[in-house]
This record gives sequence, C-alpha cells and structure tokens, in this order.
Amino acid sequence: MPAWIWKKQIDEFSKSITSLPSIRFAGRRGQTALWTPAETRARDYKELVDHLGLKQPVLVGWSKAVRRLMKYLERFWNRNLGGLVLVDGLVWDKQS
Repeated sequence: MPAWIWKKQIDEFSKSITSLPSIRFAGRRGQTALWTPAETRARDYKELVDHLGLKQPVLVGWSKAVRRLMKYLERFWNRNLGGLVLVDGLVWDKQS
C-alpha cells in the first residue's frame, strides 16, 4: 500500500508531533528498493533517527515494516526509543 493511506493520521498527529512518512519508495510498485532486506531498512531507520536527532521516537510499522522494525530492535535496541506500534504484521521469535 502507498504511504498516502496514512495521510489522515499523519495530518492529525502532525498538529502536535513530528511525523514522517515511509522511507525508500514504500508502496511504489516496480521499485527495486521495495524489496530491500529488513537489515538495510533497519539501518535506514537508525540513520534517520540519528540524523534528525529524534528523542524518544515512536516508530510505526505496517505489514512488512513490522519485520523491519523488529530487526531495528534486534540490531539497535537503545534507550532512545519511545515505543513501537506494530500494525497487521507477523512477529516471531526467529527473525531472518
């Protein structure tokens, strides 16, 4: 699904917090970046959080992004994470 599906939520949340849409062509068919490994996406999230100097961000993952955020937790767990929202995705004890 394209990022615009979250437009109403982004518009509402942006009134009081900074909200950022998807990274790397999310939802655009035919883009090779769509199939970027979870490890690469996890690094993308880390680099963005660090680059923007975000404090206690709450990261939201939908569908395939749930796995990517779990990889982020596995790889970069730190105290600078405010929380996770995992929407309609699978979580299991052995991530690949």
